[in-house]
Amino acid sequence: MTQSQAVNHWFASAERNIPAARDMFRLKHYDWSLFLWHLVVEKALKSVIAKSGEVPPPINDLRKLAVMTGLALTDDQ
Repeated sequence: MTQSQAVNHWFASAERNIPAARDMFRLKHYDWSLFLWHLVVEKALKSVIAKSGEVPPPINDLRKLAVMTGLALTDDQ
């Protein structure tokens, strides 16, 4: 898989989860909505990591993934 394909894979996968996350929220399944939004953010971060030329690690810790992208997060975030 090329770098461009990896970026597209992660980003497209994130986008595919957005409607389900919205639907779960609309149906008041807040726990599932939160889980799906977590996946969306995780996959988007992995897309950014792939864009930098690195292979995204098999983790789901959003803070660690955000650090790998170079995002500066506040304590509240």
